[in-house]
Amino acid sequence: MTLLKKIEQLCHYILEKTHLLIKQRSGLLVASLNCLESVIKLSNFSYCFEEKLFILLIVLCPNKVTMNSSLNCLLELALSNNPSADQMIRKIFMNFIVQFNELMPFTYHIGEVYKIFNEENRQFILNTILFLNLVFKKKITSNNLENLCLTSFSISNQVVVKLSCIPSIEIYKICLNWWLFIIEKNFILNDHFPLYNLLRKIFFDLRIIVICRMAKPEEVLMREDETGQIIKEKVYDTESDDIYKKSKKILLFLANLDKKITREIILEKLAQQFLPLKWSRRILNSICWTIGTISSVFVPK
Repeated sequence: MTLLKKIEQLCHYILEKTHLLIKQRSGLLVASLNCLESVIKLSNFSYCFEEKLFILLIVLCPNKVTMNSSLNCLLELALSNNPSADQMIRKIFMNFIVQFNELMPFTYHIGEVYKIFNEENRQFILNTILFLNLVFKKKITSNNLENLCLTSFSISNQVVVKLSCIPSIEIYKICLNWWLFIIEKNFILNDHFPLYNLLRKIFFDLRIIVICRMAKPEEVLMREDETGQIIKEKVYDTESDDIYKKSKKILLFLANLDKKITREIILEKLAQQFLPLKWSRRILNSICWTIGTISSVFVPK
């Protein structure tokens, strides 16, 4: 038995005692998880992971003491090129997404709740969207998506659309990467694996989010400063430009998918700007930038 395997088994033994250690020896649990994370990093191509250990990690994710350390282990597993990890990751993914949904039901207004989260909770949300992205990019293709279970795929997209509402640029950029990946892999329009009806409601919500968060195009050289004054832009904002390009690609896809719904959402959001309690300079700008971005999709009658 190799040293790494002995360490993994020791970590497993400690983690199985979570219910006894969580209150008085929580530091030991975190240390074991950090140790396990190192084992995953150091494991070679032929190393064989124990599946039951990583299923246990999913159970630990909702616990505030161990949530980030356990999710860090799953992140390392998703990054691993080990064939043993490849075989487990889809099952782990399905279990994790169900667990996350129980932890943060879709009824939660996560964009508002996030504002009162502490640093650890915010880090957990960031790690969650990183984990989802890594699993899909590295472990799941259009060929093996059928093995994933449609329910898990649908729930994962519902989770990401909720996370897309969070007022964090870092999280929003990762969410945009998720949607770009879904579009580029053609999961939705693939005749062999039609998913549009399954994702119709998700795409409706996504249109609203991207329209209301549309970034400023490169050619717009004016911005609002911290005092609310409109000034000429002096510095090229690469981050804003990156968000704009990704948002544009997503919106063009969604507009071509259903022009009628896209037009109705834009008109409704514009109408709301005439209401004093709804008016927002930021949202109005985003709507205008959206119209300019996808105008080529709509051919005049």
